Parts: sequence; structure tokens; C-alpha cells
Amino acid sequence: MVDKQILLEELMVELRPSIRKALQQTPPEHRKDLEQELYLKMLKKVKEENVEDLPSFFDMMKR
Repeated sequence: MVDKQILLEELMVELRPSIRKALQQTPPEHRKDLEQELYLKMLKKVKEENVEDLPSFFDMMKR
């Protein structure tokens, strides 16, 4: 069984640099709010998805 909390934490750590880089395109006064919204969306998506059914890297390569 996949622990969704661990998955979410790993996802946030992996995506943080990309998110911060993309946020440079927004006005400074909106960056924190937008960053929080992105993390909330990730949280909701991870919670609602059945992560057990996600294909592995190698399964994706076979497609």
C-alpha cells in the first residue's frame, strides 16, 4: 500500500524548484498565494486519485 502522505511530501520536494521558477513570472505580491494554491491542488489530487493503480516508470516506457 502506498502512503499518500509520503507520496505528497516527495512530490512537493521534487516540484518545489520548478514551482518557484514558474512563480517568477507572477507579480511578487501574488507568489505566496499562488504557491499555496498549487500545493493545495496537488494535495487534493493525490487524495482523490487511486495511487495504487498508477503505472510504474517501466510500465510507462512499455507503452
